Amino acid sequence: MIAKSLYYTLTITLTLAMVACSSSSYRKPESIEEKMNRFLPRKSEIGKIPKFEVMHIDEGKYAIRKNKRTPASVDTNAGSETTIGPFRNKRTYFLTLLSQYEDLSSYSENSAPKITTCPNFHTSLIKHRETQAIPFGVKRKLNVNFTADSSTWKTEYLARYPELSLPVVSDDIIPTVADIIKRDGQSHAHEILQNALNIHIIKTHSELRYLCENGVSNNYYNFENLVTHIHRQPEFVPNSDNMKYLLKTTIFSNMALIKSIRRKSTSRSRGIASTTSSESYGNDLIKGLKINWVKKYFGEMKIK
Repeated sequence: MIAKSLYYTLTITLTLAMVACSSSSYRKPESIEEKMNRFLPRKSEIGKIPKFEVMHIDEGKYAIRKNKRTPASVDTNAGSETTIGPFRNKRTYFLTLLSQYEDLSSYSENSAPKITTCPNFHTSLIKHRETQAIPFGVKRKLNVNFTADSSTWKTEYLARYPELSLPVVSDDIIPTVADIIKRDGQSHAHEILQNALNIHIIKTHSELRYLCENGVSNNYYNFENLVTHIHRQPEFVPNSDNMKYLLKTTIFSNMALIKSIRRKSTSRSRGIASTTSSESYGNDLIKGLKINWVKKYFGEMKIK
């Protein structure tokens, strides 16, 4: 079984190399840790955000109690590391992304390196370690249960399975997991998804390293623009356009991905905390931005 998986991984690697520009030879695949240690982030353009589809949102079903927004310059949760405010956005982004990296890494078959030093967020990293819900390194099983007929995978289905839209290359958003499965069939769907998830984990780790060294990244600026945009709106109402806006940021696209994978893979596992650090930070962020309807959207992602 291991040999078969390794053979198919090599096949995927060769196929993807041909898509990008082709290569005449290949080496034994590196472990995820070897890849991460070899790849040193040198610029802020680290990791293109996957393009996730969005479900249709019936605003009538997302009725929310209207409330006034807090000005962007006022902390919504004084004293919290994840408070949304002019001087805390960077820490919010770093801590949420860090916890998401740790969550996603638990689904990797290989060991993912731990972020142990971070000059720009040293205090935040220490406090995060002290309050971490699940020790780093916990492993979970990645399950695959897509419907057999991939020709039926339209926008609504892909929106409910965001992992299908993960790119299988590191430098572009296509081809995706869905593209490869539609072309080659589902016999190796698990290996295809695992390979794409490993790539996503590597890119997330690279951005974290860049943030630790530089304090900001291009993906962070996307997040900052989102926060500013939401605070300027009388109401950031629940609709498909606003959800698309959210999913164009690393933090919210990771929320969707983790919600989907965790629901299908570990919802009944014993010994796993019911709420992970990434969910805790994510919930604080949603509350701080006053967009609680987003939690309902993620809950609706379940296949009917």
